[in-house]
Amino acid sequence: TDVKRRTFVTATMGTAAAVTIPGATSNAVGTAHLEDLRAGLAALRTLDSAHGSGGVLPLAIQHLARVRRVIEMGTYPASIGQRLHLLAGQTAAICGFLAFDSGRQEQARRFFGEALATAAMLKDENLTTQALSQLGLQAIYENRPRTAYDFLQAARYRAEAMGSVKLQSLIAVREARALAMMGDHGQAQGELARGMRLLERSGRGRPAPDWVSFYGPAEINLAQGHLYSAAGRHSAASPYFRTSVKQLPVGLVRNRVNYRLRLAHNLALAGEADEAAAEALAVLDELPAISSARTRRHVTDLHRALSTIDSPTTRDATEALAARLT
Repeated sequence: TDVKRRTFVTATMGTAAAVTIPGATSNAVGTAHLEDLRAGLAALRTLDSAHGSGGVLPLAIQHLARVRRVIEMGTYPASIGQRLHLLAGQTAAICGFLAFDSGRQEQARRFFGEALATAAMLKDENLTTQALSQLGLQAIYENRPRTAYDFLQAARYRAEAMGSVKLQSLIAVREARALAMMGDHGQAQGELARGMRLLERSGRGRPAPDWVSFYGPAEINLAQGHLYSAAGRHSAASPYFRTSVKQLPVGLVRNRVNYRLRLAHNLALAGEADEAAAEALAVLDELPAISSARTRRHVTDLHRALSTIDSPTTRDATEALAARLT
């Protein structure tokens, strides 16, 4: 239930965001404090993947406030200061993503802007690339593909300089999505093919940043499904959506729910009413664990698509989805 989800998130505050910084009040900040803050950051990523942003965003904002407080009140050498500021920028980027997933787009933009400002101050290309890529993803979600493409082109330039082929693949796949939304299906397919080739070489070059850890073959197949769907080829898209669900790692619960909802929606658009309804009913049990505005939007889209098909199975699924939306 949603109550159990909130209880779990609250119980995890000790490791996720309520990180105690021993020594911070006495102004002495060292490597141990940095490790505590990094552990909190990692826990926030894990919670987001498992439950979505709803209960995690307040914890992330608290965590960012703690990092800021250590920066302002602590005494430390310049090397520790650099790493503290980088942690603040990385935490701001996570806050931005969580706000985006929560449907708070203006708040997300402010956090992404803070991450970009910190990256500029530190001349950190990884953080710059992360914020630009997330701004591109947000613009795709808001149906602003031209803006998304511009952000992603800027991220691509920096990713190429960084030398991580997995990161370059992620950005190429997002570029493909933006191009498809603009109606340039040929170039979109070319970018997706480039992203696929890059992912196949992901063992080479520099390691991917931590924030790219979720990315893998499932995202490639999801993107291919989106490209076919954007071109109106829903029957061709369904196998790719189905494969993307199967390829997701176990821990990415929010993503798995979203992918299954997209699959069901595409099946409905393809005229596969019974299979779409069955998939919709199958994913219902997973919804209470997720708090995400993006997930709710997928549920709304699926409900709308199924409600246009009059059959016993779709009526049952539509009623069950409607109950989740109330």
